[in-house]
Amino acid sequence: MCSERKNNVGEILLKCLSGLLTIYYVIVALMMFILGAYALFIVFWAHDEKTIEQELLAVPAIVFLALGFLLILTVIIGCCGICREAPCCTETYSVFLIILGLAQLALGAYLLVEQNNQQRLVNRVDTDLQSLLNRYRDDPRPLDQIQEFMECCGKDSPADFSLMVHGQEWPTSCCPQGTKFCTDYRAFRTGCLDEIVNLSRFNNIILGWVSIIVGLSEIFGAVLGFWVSCGVWRKQTITWA
Repeated sequence: MCSERKNNVGEILLKCLSGLLTIYYVIVALMMFILGAYALFIVFWAHDEKTIEQELLAVPAIVFLALGFLLILTVIIGCCGICREAPCCTETYSVFLIILGLAQLALGAYLLVEQNNQQRLVNRVDTDLQSLLNRYRDDPRPLDQIQEFMECCGKDSPADFSLMVHGQEWPTSCCPQGTKFCTDYRAFRTGCLDEIVNLSRFNNIILGWVSIIVGLSEIFGAVLGFWVSCGVWRKQTITWA
């Protein structure tokens, strides 16, 4: 009698913990959707295939939206399995969680390792910014949007505009919003190259650790899911007997 009661309490605790993890996964998936949607908004706001925002933000946005969508589908399967005590659904939920968890662990490890090797990114961004700077007279909008968004000026410094400005007035995107006359004295002192590389490095670190933490929690949830499934199978076996 006591043994059965302990088993029942253990199963209830497992189901409650699995339910809490399911709620946690829903919150994580929604956060992925929000982050991905915001990044895509920035990309469409720029709406220029040669702007650096698109290259840096479009891929993470799509990855986060895809992972969030897959996690939502997995959570739906898990809810059906846990609430209805369907072991097949619970096991499918656990397998999907393991796959997502391993994928996010691999992604997190890659991002943390890659952020230490930034020379390729520096060279690529340097080339793109120089190209935007060279065609600034004909098409200033892409570089202006980057400078306004990142609060930077020029590729390396405001001095990059010294040969193309008229008189003493710099592009208005080089100064804080609301500045009537943008001069070298009022312009942002940091070049866009450093700002973009630093932002990319910071994002890689944050996304890397978040991916690892979420991946570990998904594997933990998968173990609990298999545990719950075993309890359901055991209960059904006893009932059939």
